[in-house]
Amino acid sequence: MRKTILFATLLSAVQFLFLDAPLSRGADEKFIFVNTAIVNEDERISEQIARADALAAGGDWLAAIEIYQKSVDAALLQDPHYMCPARGEADPWVERYELVVDYCRAKLLGMDAATLAAYRGRFESSAQRALAQALHDRKTSLLEAVARRYCFTRSGLEASRLLAELAFERGDLERAWAEYEAVLEAWLRWPPKTYGEKNEYASLLARMAEVFSLLGDGRRLDRIAGIVSADGELSARNIMVNGEGVGLKQHINRLRAALKPARKESPESFATFGG
Repeated sequence: MRKTILFATLLSAVQFLFLDAPLSRGADEKFIFVNTAIVNEDERISEQIARADALAAGGDWLAAIEIYQKSVDAALLQDPHYMCPARGEADPWVERYELVVDYCRAKLLGMDAATLAAYRGRFESSAQRALAQALHDRKTSLLEAVARRYCFTRSGLEASRLLAELAFERGDLERAWAEYEAVLEAWLRWPPKTYGEKNEYASLLARMAEVFSLLGDGRRLDRIAGIVSADGELSARNIMVNGEGVGLKQHINRLRAALKPARKESPESFATFGG
């Protein structure tokens, strides 16, 4: 369902009839602000998202995640550009909207570790099957669907990582950064626990540092350095860079010291990382 939203303040009849007359700025004057926008919204999806928000706010996250997932599924099936009201900062003059998929992803970031485990227990098997199909068919569009639909399952995060690697290899560094950032956001929200997870996390940070180095983006490279420096175990962890073992913090500091300008061509000498 598509609907038109009209935003307007109260109108002064005199001003409306005599628009060519100069407008004074008296204390009691009402100004005309009219803005019309087409919002691609399915009200049924927006309503069920509102129910999920209420359940999450009341602590019933298990019910909420079912509805958030149902909303994402419906949006991706019908129209990935469906939007819903963006709740949060109230503005009496403007009604803000955002993509259903982005909104639900942001809300799911509010899950605690126990709820995350329940979410993965509920949706991981479906995500695994979808990822296996995407890899079998070698279709980027299917990888994107897994990453968007099952964003915080292990398979969904692996799909985002693979999308980042594909973008990295073809030299699309900004796209690579966006996909890596989606994975990093999850690690920052739910820190790695196992040895294998910590290796994955270290490799991700090393790869992101390489991306920012190639982009010549010192600010974002410094952010990665800060994340590493704040974790003593992570700082000391060794990674493999071009077949050579090196400390993660040491590697990132080398990149910071030799910051390169942005390169748009597909690099032939990208470092390869391993835990």
